[in-house]
Amino acid sequence: MPCYQMYCFARPDMSAEKLSDFFRGLARLVYREGGGFRRLENLGVRPVAFPVRKSGIRYDEVRWVIATFDVTPSVLETIGAFVLAEKDVLQFKYMASKDRLAEFNAKPPGERRKKLSAAMRWGGVQFDPDTLSMKENTGELR
Repeated sequence: MPCYQMYCFARPDMSAEKLSDFFRGLARLVYREGGGFRRLENLGVRPVAFPVRKSGIRYDEVRWVIATFDVTPSVLETIGAFVLAEKDVLQFKYMASKDRLAEFNAKPPGERRKKLSAAMRWGGVQFDPDTLSMKENTGELR
């Protein structure tokens, strides 16, 4: 089951009780769908680079909250509908967790590549930038 992080911008004046009730409901939804809720980070009210607008109101500061959970990709649509139903949430985005991406990048590439020094060795075939073709190395240095 992939791990996802959801970045959520909520209204800065959203009460603590309402915020905790919202994320308790999100955790219940994740558990009901067979997933696991890992962590919730409330980063507090912070300024944003570009103002967020919702219902004609401009917000220069928003409450940043990051939720980390494990669910199957098919559940993300249900989670999105749940988050959109809350009127105090201004914007949200979920993506694969950094842990999952680091796992993916740690795998060795499927293709073996030669080191540059091995490709340019003495007596091998070299790329000639003047003619844009491969040429046999004659051993002469330019």
